[in-house]
Amino acid sequence: MGYMQRNNLVEPLVRAEYRQTDFPENSRKASVSWSLSTMMGKNTEGARLPSSITLSRGEQLRSGANMNMSINLKTNGYDDLTSRGNGIFLLNKRWNGTVSYNTPRRGAWRKSLSINLFQEGYEDWAAGINGNITWYPSEKLNFDFRLNPKWSRDWLIWMKKTSSADFLGVR
Repeated sequence: MGYMQRNNLVEPLVRAEYRQTDFPENSRKASVSWSLSTMMGKNTEGARLPSSITLSRGEQLRSGANMNMSINLKTNGYDDLTSRGNGIFLLNKRWNGTVSYNTPRRGAWRKSLSINLFQEGYEDWAAGINGNITWYPSEKLNFDFRLNPKWSRDWLIWMKKTSSADFLGVR
C-alpha cells in the first residue's frame, strides 16, 4: 500500500546520499549523512510544476538525539492547485531552509524543535517554529503535544473567479 500525493502528477526524483559512520568511540557523533536530491514535475495536462533541489545534512548522536539541516530551492513553475481547478499561474523561484533537533527518549518523554525559514507567496519571507513533546505513558500508547506557529506576510490566496479570468489575491 502507498500514499498518492495527487492523481495527476508525473514526478521523477533523483537522490544521492553519503553516510559516514567511522567516528572514534569517544566522538559524540554516531553517523553523519549528506544527501542531494532533485525532483522535476509536471501534471498530466503538461504544465511544468516547480522543480526542486535539496541539500540535507543529518547527524545521529550516540546519545540517541539527532540534528538535521536542509536547504531547498524550488525553481519557477506553474501552480495548478491554489486556484482549486480554476486555472494555473506561474510562481517565481523560492528558497526554504530548516534546522531541527530531536532529543532521545528519556523515560516517558521525547522532545523536538525545528526552525523553518521559507518564501511564501511572491516576494516575502516567512518563518515557523515547530515544537513537539511526546509522552509515552505505556508501550502501546503515546500522546503528542505540538505547537507550530507560523509568521507570514505574503500569502497567495485564491479568492474568486471573475468572468473569463481567475483572480488571485496576494496578501
